Amino acid sequence: HYSFGGFEFGYIFVSAQRRRGEMEEIMKQRFIKYICLSILGEMAISFYILADTFFIAQGIGDKGLTALNLAIPVFNFIYGIGLMLGIGSGIRLSILKIDHKHDEINQVFDHTVLLGLVIGVLFMITGVLYSPSLARMLGANDAVLQDTVIYLRTIMIFTPAFIFNNALNALVRNDNNPALATTAMIVASLMNVVLDYVFIFLCHMGMFGAVFATCLAPLIGLSILSLHFIKKKNTFHPVQLHFQFSMIKRIIKLGFPSMLIEISSGLVVLLFNTLILKITGNIGVAAYGVVCNIWLVCVAIFNGLANGMQPLTSESYGSHDTKNLIMLRRMTLTISLLISFTIYLTVFINSSMITSLFNKTNNPTLYTLAIEGFKIMFIGLFFAGVNIVLTTYFTSIESAKIASTLILLRGVVLIVPASIILSQLGMKGIWASLPLSEIMTTCVGLTYLKLKRAID
Repeated sequence: HYSFGGFEFGYIFVSAQRRRGEMEEIMKQRFIKYICLSILGEMAISFYILADTFFIAQGIGDKGLTALNLAIPVFNFIYGIGLMLGIGSGIRLSILKIDHKHDEINQVFDHTVLLGLVIGVLFMITGVLYSPSLARMLGANDAVLQDTVIYLRTIMIFTPAFIFNNALNALVRNDNNPALATTAMIVASLMNVVLDYVFIFLCHMGMFGAVFATCLAPLIGLSILSLHFIKKKNTFHPVQLHFQFSMIKRIIKLGFPSMLIEISSGLVVLLFNTLILKITGNIGVAAYGVVCNIWLVCVAIFNGLANGMQPLTSESYGSHDTKNLIMLRRMTLTISLLISFTIYLTVFINSSMITSLFNKTNNPTLYTLAIEGFKIMFIGLFFAGVNIVLTTYFTSIESAKIASTLILLRGVVLIVPASIILSQLGMKGIWASLPLSEIMTTCVGLTYLKLKRAID
């Protein structure tokens, strides 16, 4: 009897191990699918501004680049609000789906729409009435004021489109349709590039043409995302709203780290613009704009990697699957380091060619400053990738306080004093301040991770 029982137990154990192995393999396949699609989508979104940078550089020149870079912080803020609503509600959606709480899922969707609408209208009103004052606050002088105002006013009028596009994209991705979410991002980005060319070079619409192309892109994205509802693939839909402040609070709490990333990025751009204007003037801001926009494209890859991981880690967290959580975290961190090495090597070798693409007037100062910036600032990519992955990981397991701490460290607490102090060394100090803050944030993030594992 004991022998048969032992055989039966051994068979059950082996079967359980085999099932576990099969489940891990399925999870790995889903992980690869999600991160590939998410990286493509995030890169597509980053091309919104990169396309503007390229076409403005070619069609308008150095002053246009300066105006664009001065207005970028506002775009970051708007984009961040959309991410906050999308990621916050998306995390709740993934967790609630595990418990089959469909009524609460629908309420999460309704509250997301309500919050996005209120914030969007406030931005529209501000853009119409106060764009000139805002442009001055951002550092625009008389030479670039008009172009800066045009960019700001147009972007802010289209705020609802940006917010709902980002929010719905995250929701659709968390609703088991990452392919459609990625398609919407890519098509919208490609149309932005096409419209940039048409409006700037064929229609001669100048700065308004560039920003109008950018503003039409999220409308195209929304039209594609609507297929998720038209084909009835959605597990959430509008219902009668039962307003709950606690639900608004929870969405904001879970999504706040994602918004904080964008806001801190915008604040860094604003701070660097202010410091650089004092050191080298408008041409320095233009050079920083070139380096910064390529940096944002590279960071978008890490955002895509982390956002691709997020639905799966939230799902594993909701089902208390610790082994999958550890596996997903390790795979994502390893991939981020491999990507960092590849990007840095590519940018280091090709920094001269990249700079030339955005230097139509062949300005030697812009050329020298940008190449220097690529080689120094991009060292920070190795640590930025780790920081972004850790931040999203902590957010996805409802540890928003830890995530917010990391974001504040790399986006405000460390970068602000580092850039102000190192700016005494000139532009080299400006470039070096970002890698320094990323390195210190990584040390704190890994310490939090170690403590979190010990507590769990």
